[in-house]
Amino acid sequence: MEESLQQISAAAEAALKSPDDAGAVAAFVEAVQASLVEPDLFSLTERSALLEKVLSVLTEEGTPTNLVSQAGWDIAQLLSPYFDLPFAGISPAAEQCANLSNSILSLVAEHGNPREIAMFAAERVSSLIHNVGGDAADVRNLQKRVAAYAAYGRALVTATIRVKTNRPGVFMRNSFPTIVTGADMFAILRKEGKLFTESHPAAESSVQQNAMEIHDYLLDFYMDFLSAFASVGNVEGDDANRRQWLVYLITELCAKCFGYLPLPEPYGGGGGKKSYISAIDRLLASAQKCKLDVVKLLTRNASESNDDGSSPEPSQAGATIFFSLVLASITNKRKSKPANTSPLLPAVFSSSWLFKHLCSRLNELFSVGQELDEQVAAKGLIILDYFSTHLQPAFVTLSDLGIPQNEAGASVDDLLRTLITFMASTPHTTLRSKTFATFKRFLSILNDDARSRIIQTMLTDTGFVGINVAAISILKDTVHAGLSDVAAGKKPPLFATHFLTETFLSILLDPTSSFYTSQAFPSRTILTDEETFFERHAVVMHVLNFYFYLVVREGGGRGSIGVWDTDHIGRTERMFLNPIAARCKELAAVLQERTAESPHGMDVDADEAERREHNESLRDKQIALDMTQMVLDRIKERVDVGRKQIEDQ
Repeated sequence: MEESLQQISAAAEAALKSPDDAGAVAAFVEAVQASLVEPDLFSLTERSALLEKVLSVLTEEGTPTNLVSQAGWDIAQLLSPYFDLPFAGISPAAEQCANLSNSILSLVAEHGNPREIAMFAAERVSSLIHNVGGDAADVRNLQKRVAAYAAYGRALVTATIRVKTNRPGVFMRNSFPTIVTGADMFAILRKEGKLFTESHPAAESSVQQNAMEIHDYLLDFYMDFLSAFASVGNVEGDDANRRQWLVYLITELCAKCFGYLPLPEPYGGGGGKKSYISAIDRLLASAQKCKLDVVKLLTRNASESNDDGSSPEPSQAGATIFFSLVLASITNKRKSKPANTSPLLPAVFSSSWLFKHLCSRLNELFSVGQELDEQVAAKGLIILDYFSTHLQPAFVTLSDLGIPQNEAGASVDDLLRTLITFMASTPHTTLRSKTFATFKRFLSILNDDARSRIIQTMLTDTGFVGINVAAISILKDTVHAGLSDVAAGKKPPLFATHFLTETFLSILLDPTSSFYTSQAFPSRTILTDEETFFERHAVVMHVLNFYFYLVVREGGGRGSIGVWDTDHIGRTERMFLNPIAARCKELAAVLQERTAESPHGMDVDADEAERREHNESLRDKQIALDMTQMVLDRIKERVDVGRKQIEDQ
């Protein structure tokens, strides 16, 4: 190593003495290359000594020497193997190598030929992200590659800003596509580290921790990159093309990274150990510097891009995610300040006009079912919540329901059906609950006719118990609101009239209808098949409780919905209440017989766990029957009292 240090010193001295001698400069570059090109030949301590020597000959009393401009990039491109992330387990020697490499590269970027550095740095970051997925299993290698990528990316920023041009946006065309492509590394890190998922809420294993460190370091780099370019000059006035590139990068980062980040509680998310409030705030601050108008961004179309390709088309998915972050930040601010808004939103705009543009995007966002990342979906729910409160009640009529909202072709009916399918299929339990709560609020934009159509869809077009129960819950709340209006002296709305008994109750109070059949075997009903009865038991209980609410709320013979009409109550007893009561009695006898046989009725080879599971199943079924019978008894008691009241009138 001593020989290498002497060669670097001698070559540098010769090149500095003869600054116009190209041969002397070339000899210096060769000496440095010979020492740095194969780092494995030296220990970490020796590598640090070599890098320190290179840094010392590039400066003199803190001032860059001619070698920086003459040979800066030739040296800078040799530094890739020496960069590293400041992760928890890094050795002091490796950290020193990384710090010295960053110092050398920063020196070259700040004082070398800016056009040359910008061009070559763009090439280097491009090579570093080529086939980066091959490193995913080797986290250590990926750490070093990301460290080098960020280092050369920062050099690219520094050099590009130094280029003397009135339109740096034109100069940025070569570098920005590469930087945007690099954001694909976020997906690799999420996959390998299982980051930000419901089943892995926080990094716990060493693989997760390493992946998280790389992810967050890369995110910091992108925020630095974005902030640096957004802070130079007037991005709206003197260089609109640069502004378009920045908006493009913002939307791509939202689509590839921010959409998958968990939102903390104040921002409308589910919380978690890791908070990305700072990163979100930095993203929004950079967007504000770009004078970004999120409504214009969301409502633009491809025809607004320049024909020469100088204006890249922002990601529509990313723009939608960005809108959700803006809304989330407003929600957070309102908790500490009175009615606040965002400079990223215009002072006045039409929420209904915006909804027409976003309906199809929201429909696409929730259309991927189980493959949908729960964090992306959570941001879609923020937007749905916004429209729930900013669109006029009954904004959508029955005739509007199926009409495409824009040229993309999705209607409100399409969106709501997609949400129903998503709730039924998503494996994320917390997200399912949040989606239902948001879906329920969102229905306020529908008038009664349109809402009736959607509830009927939930009851009849899906066999998922959870969706059926959700529909009954929505129906009950809607009916309660309607009956409250009647009690207040208002005109009875649709759900507080005989319409309820003629439509919904005709479905709910018929145990032979498809509503009460097995999802796997449609020929089996709750009255003919034990498994189907207990599979649909939650639905049966919700229907019974809903009916009990109606007969109590309407009183004996009073009310506007007709549940106390003689024909209706007789038909309900004959077709629904009595058959359900008889079925409960039959199943209770079957369970009693099995209980008497247990454990003798089981296979002699069954182990203790199987016996315990068998007994618990019998107990659970008996509890279900007892609950059903209890509600049936309450209904019968109330009906008997009501009949007597009617007779006495």
